[in-house]
This record gives sequence, structure tokens and C-alpha cells, in this order.
Amino acid sequence: MITLAAALSLYALASLTATLTETKACGQELARLEAEAAQLEKENSGLLLMTQGGMDEDTAERLARERLGLAYPGDTNYLSGDHELHTGG
Repeated sequence: MITLAAALSLYALASLTATLTETKACGQELARLEAEAAQLEKENSGLLLMTQGGMDEDTAERLARERLGLAYPGDTNYLSGDHELHTGG
């Protein structure tokens, strides 16, 4: 009977240890995701400012060409060796 109680106690202890380890890992992942979310919120705020009249037309066009690869009809987009997008025309 004592052996059975000891075995159950060891099983419970091992299970508790595994649960604590998993909880710690989840806490670390949560902290990482919260930091990433905060960074994305900051970036989003900056982008909202740019789209709500905080950006001049030339800057908007340059960003559309550089980041989105947009071009006027008749323009040709070229990819360089380092995969940067360049517009010609």
C-alpha cells in the first residue's frame, strides 16, 4: 500500500513538474507575442498617420513604387539581383 501511494505521489510530482515547465514556456511565448503585437501597433499607428494626410503626394508615390511595386501604365518593373524592385519608364 505504501508503495502504491509513493508511486502515485511520484507520478503527481512528475506531472506537476511537466505542467510547470509547459506553463513557463507558454509565458515566455506570450511575452514574445505581446512585444511583437506592441511593435506592430506602433508601426500601424505610423502608417495610419501617413494615410491620414500626413504624407505628401510625392512620398506616397515613391512608397507605392518601392514597397508595393506599383507603376504607371507603360512602365516596366525590374527586379535587381538583390530582389529590390525598381521601376523604369
